[in-house]
Amino acid sequence: MTFRAFRDKAIWPTLLSSVAFVITNFVVETHYISWHTSPKNVAPLWINVLLYVTGWSAFLLGLLTFPRWYSFVAFLSLIWVVWVIVGR
Repeated sequence: MTFRAFRDKAIWPTLLSSVAFVITNFVVETHYISWHTSPKNVAPLWINVLLYVTGWSAFLLGLLTFPRWYSFVAFLSLIWVVWVIVGR
């Protein structure tokens, strides 16, 4: 498989990892952030691992498929999550 063929076939993994990253971050932000003294993530380990894996996969697949439109969706999901985390 050539790199060009990989970029053409990577549309669904890129889009699914981007959507899963945003949804996982939404779950963490709404259910597992403790606001007692300062914002603290108290999510279970498997949710944090899922958040990190989907984030890295969205980033790497976005880099590998860069000139395609779905790479911009991946980068927008990363920018959105970073914006939400910074806004805590």
